[in-house]
Amino acid sequence: MSTTVNVDSLAEYEKSQIKRALELGTVMTVFSFRKSTPERRTVQVIMETRQVAWSKTADKIEGFLDIMEIKEIRPGKNSKDFERAKAVRQKEDCCFTILYGTQFVLSTLSLAVG
Repeated sequence: MSTTVNVDSLAEYEKSQIKRALELGTVMTVFSFRKSTPERRTVQVIMETRQVAWSKTADKIEGFLDIMEIKEIRPGKNSKDFERAKAVRQKEDCCFTILYGTQFVLSTLSLAVG
């Protein structure tokens, strides 16, 4: 089940609350084809550089992607990263994958909330 929200219809207060939450970050489980076990990371949006970043600690960013490189966001466990890690405990509606890159073959960032 996917939900779409028209941001233009939100009040300014609601928009600022969403922006603040994105900047503060959310603890998520990151699934990667490079690592056999999923890892808990804080995922946040850095507005100044227009990047999505993930980190284990607040002072050191482990990785990031440019928002302009995002091609698609797929809801659910729709990537091989979830299969490889045997993500059976995560609910389908709490998972999503970001497809990004500038090359023909896109990179993935597979995430689960909760």
